[in-house]
This record gives sequence, C-alpha cells and structure tokens, in this order.
Amino acid sequence: SGVLVRVNKAEAAFVKATSTLARAGGRIAARGSVMNVKDDGCTSLAGSARVDFARRAAAAFRRLASSRLKIDVDALPMETTSISQQAFHDSLEDSSCVFVCASPGRGVEDLLICELSPSIAFVMIDLLLGGSAQALVPFRSLTKLERELLGKLLDRFTHELGQSAPGMGAFTCDSRSQWKPALGGGDFAVARLAITIGNHAGAMRLGLSQGLHSLA
Repeated sequence: SGVLVRVNKAEAAFVKATSTLARAGGRIAARGSVMNVKDDGCTSLAGSARVDFARRAAAAFRRLASSRLKIDVDALPMETTSISQQAFHDSLEDSSCVFVCASPGRGVEDLLICELSPSIAFVMIDLLLGGSAQALVPFRSLTKLERELLGKLLDRFTHELGQSAPGMGAFTCDSRSQWKPALGGGDFAVARLAITIGNHAGAMRLGLSQGLHSLA
C-alpha cells in the first residue's frame, strides 16, 4: 500500500475526544441508552426515532464487517443532526468516499448518501483484498475499481440496514456517479457513526433525504 499515512487533524481530534466515551459507554449505548442528538436550526426527526436509526445503522455495519470482512469492529452511534443538503455536501471530506444509494421503488429524490472516512474506506478495501487491518492508508482518492468494490460492499450494508428498518426496502449504491445536492431538496437527517477497525479510527455518515425521514 501507500507510503504516506493520511492524517486528518479534525477527525483525529474527534476520535480522541470520543474514544473514551465509546469504550466506556459503548456497551451501554448498544443496549439503548440516550445518545447525543443535535438540531442545527433545521427541520428534524423526532429525537428517539433518529437515535433508533443511528443504532440500527451501527448494528448493520458490525454485522457487515463480521460476515464480509471477517473481522470484529467497533461501530457506535455518536450523534444525529439535521442539516441542509448543501451544508452536508460542503462538509464532505473526500468526494471519492461518498456513495449515492437509491431504491428502484422510490423517487429519484429519495436518496441515502453514505460517506466513509478515507481511513476506514481504505482499510475496508485492504480487507476485501485479503490484507490486514494494520495497512497504511495512502494519501489519495479512491480509484474507480476501489469505488466499485466498496459500492458492492455497501449494497450489502444497505440490505442489512433495510432488514431492521421496516419500509426501507432495497437500496443500491452507485459507485460511478458523484452526488450533487438538489436545489430545494429539503434537509438531510445525518447519522454519524464512530468506527474503529484495527488501528484505524474514523467515521461513517449517512444522509437521508427528506422523503426517507419517516423510515428512520
């Protein structure tokens, strides 16, 4: 793998600040304790529903890692916010690690946007190719082939998530297209998960367009 290690200071600060909480409170959070729910001045889901969706997403990611990557991971729901699509787009760390997931049975505006930290995306790819969770993370964007590999894995993730979210149905991740926020598309409900795989810590963010808010 690459020589340079990707170091994101803002993300490192987040991980450092929440690692103690994740380790000390992770087992409690998994059993259903109250988690941090924020509103940024936008229309929001009910707090309990948003916490439930984040919890289900974390559980789905753990099942995915166990079945497909053959490794146990820490995936804890940390917070859920409501922000505009443009604000979500502007906060993306690396567009190559963002996937658009849509359902054939829903309208084109009903989207699930999945963003992975580069540190997590690259180690997942390494595991898929038979590597270890100790690999160095290269300082570059994902290639087309790497996006295709992750897209297929995230298809399975959305399937796992759909099994625990009644009415969500099947979603397919498009690894070929880049997401652009829709004008007047409404707010996103964004669930953030803190993820640790081996020595690598990062996050996954799931953005649900307004048409999908009821599913959470």
